[in-house]
Formats: sequence, C-alpha cells, structure tokens
Amino acid sequence: MAERRPCLSVRGGEWLFAVVGLPFALFGGVYALAVLYAGALLSLTVLGLPFVVAALLGARGSARCTDG
Repeated sequence: MAERRPCLSVRGGEWLFAVVGLPFALFGGVYALAVLYAGALLSLTVLGLPFVVAALLGARGSARCTDG
C-alpha cells in the first residue's frame, strides 16, 4: 500500500520550485504593470501601439526563456 502523506506536507522539490520561481514571478508582475501603465500613457500618441506590441513580444520572449 502506498505511503500516505499528510494534507499539508510538501516535498523538497516543490519548495525549490517555489523559491526559484518567486523572483521570476515578481519580475513578470512588475513588468506587466509597468508595460500596462506605459501603454496606457502612450495610447494617445503614435508610439502607443508599437510600444505595446514590443512589450508583448518581450513578455513572450521571457516566458519562452523560463519554460525551457
């Protein structure tokens, strides 16, 4: 019979994944907020749409790097 673990127990690899992933998550959140803010400010100018496109390509590129 399989060993039964308590509900709240976490394996070491799961802790490592959470600790290593935290800086990436924080960076992604800050990046998203900064791009959203800058895109909203620039939306009234000619630079708004190209900036948002470049920002989305940057976000996709960073996601591709972290996915492996």
